Amino acid sequence: MCGDLNAARRAPVNGCGLVEKMDKVVLGSLKVKDCVIFQCKRCHTVLGDSLQTCGSSLSLNMLMCLRVTENVDMDPTSFIGCEGPMSKCLYKSLYCSFCRSHVGIVPFSTTDSLDYLRGLYCLDKHALHCYMLQSNSQVKPAALNFQPPCLIQHIGELKRQIVVAHYRLLAAMNKLNELVGEESGQDTSATAERQRYARLRRNSSWMLATPSDSQICERAANNL
Repeated sequence: MCGDLNAARRAPVNGCGLVEKMDKVVLGSLKVKDCVIFQCKRCHTVLGDSLQTCGSSLSLNMLMCLRVTENVDMDPTSFIGCEGPMSKCLYKSLYCSFCRSHVGIVPFSTTDSLDYLRGLYCLDKHALHCYMLQSNSQVKPAALNFQPPCLIQHIGELKRQIVVAHYRLLAAMNKLNELVGEESGQDTSATAERQRYARLRRNSSWMLATPSDSQICERAANNL
């Protein structure tokens, strides 16, 4: 969804232009219930959404995202934290591509306590302006607390879907074998019928070509 958000122009939170554009994007493809849009607090540029959020960090006051929009630029320069929670951590800064405001970081090398942040887009809540897409109501970034998905539930659901797909595949294979068997039986019967008909024709041809006893006697008399 983040890629499609790039088509939306910058708009204030209470504007209708972005919502109308987003309605066209998500209509019939995504459920917009409880979807939160992340905007730059300074210029209202769309930076991401909650559909790409995989959690939040209370200690860093940041939202962790798997993806962000193309409106977010990453500084090629790497920094090392000297104090605070990011001390001794290697990261790159994220900026809004329009107003160049600092909006977050991407950690690459962290301490063991922050290893879950590596490679993720961590958006600073203080730099965000958020609102609910469906209701077009503002949401305080500090109040957002996304919990990471439970892998056990996802694995259980995946196993259930695999079992269902397995039994459906077995049923389809059994049906296919039945159809192939029926067609093979029909082909065998048709072949046998054709062979029997061919034998009858050969026998009939032989009987027609074989001379009768009277014809043999007549031919013999003519040769005398």
